[in-house]
Amino acid sequence: MRSRPSLLAALALAVLVPAPALAGEPPAARIAEKDVPPPIELIDQDGKPFALETARNGRPVLLTFIFTRCPGPCPYVVEMSLTAARKAADPKDPKSKPLVVAVSFDPAYDTPAVLRDYMKERRIRPGEAFFLTGDPKKVEEVVLAYGVNVSRSASGDIDHAFQTVVVDRSGRMLSRYYGYNIDENALQKDAKSAAQKP
Repeated sequence: MRSRPSLLAALALAVLVPAPALAGEPPAARIAEKDVPPPIELIDQDGKPFALETARNGRPVLLTFIFTRCPGPCPYVVEMSLTAARKAADPKDPKSKPLVVAVSFDPAYDTPAVLRDYMKERRIRPGEAFFLTGDPKKVEEVVLAYGVNVSRSASGDIDHAFQTVVVDRSGRMLSRYYGYNIDENALQKDAKSAAQKP
C-alpha cells in the first residue's frame, strides 16, 4: 500500500467531528485509489471469524467505520452504503452486489449480540452486510491501518472521523470518501464500477 501519511492525516483531521456531527459539514472528499486494502481479520455479528478477502469471495465491498451508540450520521452512512450496493447489483450476476462491511471502533460495547440487534432494528438482511468487532487491540490495528481517527473525551464520548472505502471485484480499492456528507450519486457510480467483472 502506498504511504501517504501527510495526505491521509490531513484528510482525517479535516473530518474529525464529535458525534453528533457539526452542522454545515462540508461535502465528503473523494480520493481515487488503486491499492489493495489493508487486511481485516475480526469477528462478525454472529461471533464468527471474519477475514475481508475470504468473506468477499470475489465480490466488491463498501467498507465503513461506525459505532452503534452514535447519535450522529453513522446509521446514515451505513444506509447509504446499503442503497448503493443494492443499486449496483446485477440480478444475473450474484457476485456483482457489493458486500457492505461496517467496523465498530467501540468493541467494548459493540459485542456480536449488540451488532446483531443493531442489524435487526434496521432490517438489514443476513448476508447483505457484516458488522465487525473483536479484540480491542485488533480493532485498533484495523482502524489505524485505514487512517481513521478515533478518540474519547474525558466524559467517554467518542469523537471520530468518517471514512467509506470502495473495493472492486479484483480486490483493489477504487475510492475512499472522507467525511459523512457523501455524494450519493458518486458513491452509487463507484459501487457500479466496482461491481464490473475484472
